[in-house]
Amino acid sequence: MTSFDRFSVDQALAQVVRRYCQHRLKLAFSGGLDSTVLLSGLAAQRQQHDFELIALHVNHGWTDSAVGWEAHCRAFCQSLGVPFVSVHFGDQRTVTLNREEVARRRRLRWFCSQLEQGDILLTAHHRDDQAETILYRLLRGAGVRGLGAMAVETRLGKARVVRPLIDLSRDEIAAYAAARGLSFIEDPSNQDTGLDRNYIRHTVMPLLEQRWPGATTTLARAAGHLRQAQSLLAEVGSEDLARCGRPVVGNVFKVLGSLGIPQLRDFSKARQANLLRHWIMGADLLLPSKAALEELLRQLAVTGPDTAAALCWGAAEIRQYRDLLYLLPPQALQASPIGRSWDPSEDALVPETGVRVHARTRMGQGLKLSMLEEKALELRWVRGQATIRPGPGRSRRSVKNLLQEAAVPPWERWRLPLVYHHGQLVCVPGVAIAAELWTGSDEPGLEILVTDLAC
Repeated sequence: MTSFDRFSVDQALAQVVRRYCQHRLKLAFSGGLDSTVLLSGLAAQRQQHDFELIALHVNHGWTDSAVGWEAHCRAFCQSLGVPFVSVHFGDQRTVTLNREEVARRRRLRWFCSQLEQGDILLTAHHRDDQAETILYRLLRGAGVRGLGAMAVETRLGKARVVRPLIDLSRDEIAAYAAARGLSFIEDPSNQDTGLDRNYIRHTVMPLLEQRWPGATTTLARAAGHLRQAQSLLAEVGSEDLARCGRPVVGNVFKVLGSLGIPQLRDFSKARQANLLRHWIMGADLLLPSKAALEELLRQLAVTGPDTAAALCWGAAEIRQYRDLLYLLPPQALQASPIGRSWDPSEDALVPETGVRVHARTRMGQGLKLSMLEEKALELRWVRGQATIRPGPGRSRRSVKNLLQEAAVPPWERWRLPLVYHHGQLVCVPGVAIAAELWTGSDEPGLEILVTDLAC
């Protein structure tokens, strides 16, 4: 190993420490070559810098050796004076085609659970990993964002992921470990070419390097170009969102965003798709499939006054109402709760509709307290031909018309309770108060609120 190579590793780690030493650094530590070099090198940096370093280890339970590997990692951390936190996911020895992906998702979920605001999660991915990731995603049909592979820094929940070794090769890292006499775990499953990533690493990449020397570096460079392209697409998406984004009006429950459909239709199909992806990712949601987005765009192109576009996937839903497209959390299936009496001193939890009904006293707001009788309130959901006189001097109106005028979307209407007092409709929360119980500006009132039960 040349002094330049050693300097490359040390320089990369020193740069990370200088930039993030004010944060708590948590390192994904498997005990393998790459993470051992990363942990050892960072621990050495504490001689020059004062920072908090914690090792996170996942025991997938894939082999009988997993317990010994965890013990090795714990002992290595103790020798460095680094706190060690581990999790055991149980016996997962059965090899399936998607085992790698399942394991990756479980790791990410656990890492997220260990991260707090401002934390930095360090991973030991390097340039060879980058090249393998590009090929793997290319063969899975990834787009520009996916083919950009792994950036030096990305966001993970309320923390950030940093990859200090991403510009270094596997050979450089191995030489660094040899020079320092580091011991590390060699997992036999890493040689199993029945697993996709291993097949790319041991079979495909050597052939590419033999035919095109430097292919690994070239692929990593291509990923950089694609990240630049994705950055440009994100800029365009931000500009288009500023043009198409609309304030949420009329909604009672949680909405993640809304877009103006006429403005969206002004764009080309490619630009529409880019905006939708940018909009969805901006809400920290997993993207729907390309086919699903294309189906949504097809619906938008042909919707008229009597039709509405809609898209549901695991993470969320997109629904159309009038000239707006709404991004929503997954919606509950419509139900018909049984009416119930309600004491406004206590919250009413209605799991059938996923709502919480509660009340608070406010001057000049809500139902006139002086005319309310204790234990005379009732919550109902059956509308029928329900009517109410919404305020002094106004004529009696149907609840249906009032909800339409207030622009409450159809998927929210069935969730809204109607509040009755002695059998008379007196309140549609957030929409109407009956004239008979209207509160004057200088009178105390009972304001009735409805919120998502999950919030």
